[in-house]
Amino acid sequence: MIDGRSSVLLLLDYDGTITPIVERPGLAVLPSKTRNLLVDLSKSSRITLGIVSGRPLSELKKRVGVDGIYYVGNHGLECKGPGMEYLNLTAVKTKLVLDEVYLKLVHKLKHITGVLVEHKEITLAVHYRMASAHDAPKVRSIFTRIVRPYTENGDVKIAENKKTLDVMPPVDWDKGRMILQLLDMLSRSTNKDFLPLYIGDDATDEDAFKALAEIGICILVSDSIKKSYAKYYVKSVAEVMKILELLVDHGHDNKRV
Repeated sequence: MIDGRSSVLLLLDYDGTITPIVERPGLAVLPSKTRNLLVDLSKSSRITLGIVSGRPLSELKKRVGVDGIYYVGNHGLECKGPGMEYLNLTAVKTKLVLDEVYLKLVHKLKHITGVLVEHKEITLAVHYRMASAHDAPKVRSIFTRIVRPYTENGDVKIAENKKTLDVMPPVDWDKGRMILQLLDMLSRSTNKDFLPLYIGDDATDEDAFKALAEIGICILVSDSIKKSYAKYYVKSVAEVMKILELLVDHGHDNKRV
């Protein structure tokens, strides 16, 4: 297969990788052509497929709708698939704090047009892509003012992505740690030598790129070259689709990639 290893663990971010970035998270619908590619990949004996996202696991599974693959939700805090079910217990214990922060964020941000505060069960996200350029600094200032006491107390941590501010449990756990655990489980249960191939586009994908940098292939989706742990990059979702098409072509025959 690729790099002389017998199997590939193909891991794909959702938003900005297999679906374009959109103004509202709810509008990020997976095209039927892309879903068909994922179904084909899921049937390959050489490829094990996983979808990785900051979205909650339950929502991610509904949006992708492909059986028999791995789903990693909430930036690695939860995972489910054949032989694997993981939920970070510290994240669950943080829920009451997140509920409190959520109510404060909603109260203070509800008057700003174009802002969406999303409760994702064990994380929060403030989306401000639709807010005006004038209001964006105000959103960030309010967010910082509300969340700072909780970060200073060690109750939560924050992450920043593309026009999104995340509030997360204070755990030393991320997409990279989750992927390494998944890779270890698969290697032990199948006795196969997996090559991890990870494609992603945002800041939290850098945790996975860093974890896999020396053992796999990491591809950043970006319309410009920027600092990243990924050694390769493509410019768009359309170019990601070309990679998936090539993998489908090679995944069901005896060609070497």
